[in-house]
Amino acid sequence: MGISENKPLTELPLPPSQDAHNVAIRLLEAGFAPIATHEHPTLETKVFGRLFKSPVGLAAGFDKQGRVLSPLLRLGLGYVEVL
Repeated sequence: MGISENKPLTELPLPPSQDAHNVAIRLLEAGFAPIATHEHPTLETKVFGRLFKSPVGLAAGFDKQGRVLSPLLRLGLGYVEVL
């Protein structure tokens, strides 16, 4: 049975979450990240008087050591939180 046989995503083999996280960090460090080239005004969101360019952001915990802050900021997210 191949992947093209409508197998549910829950049955696909996935790496352990920490391994996937480490790969994502390494790819961002190596420069493998899309760069947001435009902003769309319909995505702007105002919360408590603060304007965000996008309603999608990255909460604390993904980059605990701040190793890939610059690449994360170029993804076009509304906010990036690093703790």
